[in-house]
Formats: sequence, structure tokens, C-alpha cells
Amino acid sequence: MINILQYSDRQRFGKHRTLHDQRSFGPAFYNKVAGRKKLQKTPKKIFDSPCDLSNLFPSMNILRPSIYAIAMTSLALSGANAQTTATTDPVGFTTITVRAKTGAAKAFTTAVLPMERADAFAGALTGATFSLDAGRTVVTFPSNIFTANQFTGTGNQHYLRLSNGANAGEFSTIVANTANSITLADDLNSVLTTDSTFAVTPYWTLGTALPSGGGLTGGTSATGADTVTIYNANFVGTTYFYNSTAGQWRTGLVNSDNVIIPPGSGLGIERKQPTAASIVLAGSVPLGTSAVDVNGSVSGTATKYT
Repeated sequence: MINILQYSDRQRFGKHRTLHDQRSFGPAFYNKVAGRKKLQKTPKKIFDSPCDLSNLFPSMNILRPSIYAIAMTSLALSGANAQTTATTDPVGFTTITVRAKTGAAKAFTTAVLPMERADAFAGALTGATFSLDAGRTVVTFPSNIFTANQFTGTGNQHYLRLSNGANAGEFSTIVANTANSITLADDLNSVLTTDSTFAVTPYWTLGTALPSGGGLTGGTSATGADTVTIYNANFVGTTYFYNSTAGQWRTGLVNSDNVIIPPGSGLGIERKQPTAASIVLAGSVPLGTSAVDVNGSVSGTATKYT
């Protein structure tokens, strides 16, 4: 039996929160957060019987056999007669359709990346201790479970995301890690507990989400090429294009392949061709709670669940 839970996104920045429903995928620009009222919503079970995940994610192709293969592999490796349970997020792919321009007018498509990259690590904070170093949380584990610098470095940046409890969905960039510790970019001491479970996930970048242009038309400058603008929570964006000669994403002359696309970032895609384009994104389907920072007035965030 598969029990799918429908959660609301809880976007958190100070005391401001907005909620989103996880049933469809599309951008939600200009979300207005008024006052300081905290909004909460109780998870609601929407399926309580064997179901097809494609009913929950109609715009996606869910690759269920890979989940079963992972579970069977785990059972085979256990070498034990006792019952073993293996769980993982379903994987699949989705297609983002980019509108064609009409006449001389350029076409603008808003989008968000509804898939996540596969987790690099998942575990619990049982036995961990929490300290602060220059305003950054340092999580120290009771044993060596990582490789030094496993989650950092150019093109290899990861984030830690809480996966249970009242603060599920909170995430922070990993700025350093040793064999038994992780240093986060933010102070999360007030939300971490030894009962917390977490996952470490690599960020999408322009190069990993849109390899070789991702189906968009490249060029030697942003004037003739399609462009992608990544917006932050204040709706401030930076625009990039795929340089087909250099084989890399750029802003101006700067290689931007490793530019991070943070979870919840809105994308603005400007199409300069008279035909539509398709961006195919493969990854893990997020089923839990997500949290995205918003500001205190008008937010430019986009969510994958609106």
C-alpha cells in the first residue's frame, strides 16, 4: 500500500510564511506576504490505497521500476532472512515547454525546476552536537561518516535539508565538511534537534539542469541566444545565455556553468525563435515539505507546488 501525503510548502523568512499546494507544477511569482501572521496547514492524506504516482504527478513520467530495483538490491546485499525495508523518493522526468516568439515579439516563459537532484546522503542527527562558528551552525557527529570536502567545492555545492518535524523543509548551504562534521552557511541551532532527520542534496546548476543549453538555442551573445534569468526572493534576477561556441553557460564573458539554481528560484526564459522549445529535466520527485525564504512584502520566489 502506498500512502501519499499532501503537504503544504512552508516558506520561512523571519516570521513571514506562505503556503503552497503540492499538486501541480508552475511558477508563483509576486507572492504577497502581509503582516506577521504565521500560516500553518495540517498534512492531508489524499490516497489511502494502492495508487499510480502518475495520478499525483500528471505532468511527470514516474520511473517506478527503478525504485523496486533499489529495494531489491538492498535486500540482496543484506544477506539476512529478516524482513528489510528500503525507501527512496521516486525518480522520473518532466518537460518544460518554452513558448515560441510571435512575429517580432520575444516570448517569455516563467518556470521552476520541479525535480531535485538525487540525495548524496541521508541520515539522522542522533548523537550529534550543535555549535556556532562565526554565526554558522556546525553539526558534529559521533563518528566519521563523511569524506572531507565531500559536499563542497566549485560545481559540487550541496545543501542540508531537514526532512521531519516542525521545521521540515528548512535548508542551508554546506560551506565545509570534515569526516565527522558539517558547517552550514546559516545559524540553524534553534531548529536542529537530535530527533531530526536530514538529507544532503547537490544543488542544481545551469550546467547540470540545462546541459549543452538544455534544448534552448545558443549563440555567441545574449542578443541572439535564448536567455535564462534566475530570480531571487526579492525578484532580482541575473541573466545567462548558452554560448554554443565555447560550450558553456555565460553571463557576459564569464563561465556560468556552476551557477547555483537554489530550490524555489523562479526562472524567466526568453525565447527568440519562432518555434517552441522543450526542456527535459530528470531527477527525484520531492514528496515532503519544502521551505523557501521570502521577504516581508512582495516576494519574487517561485515554487514547484502552486
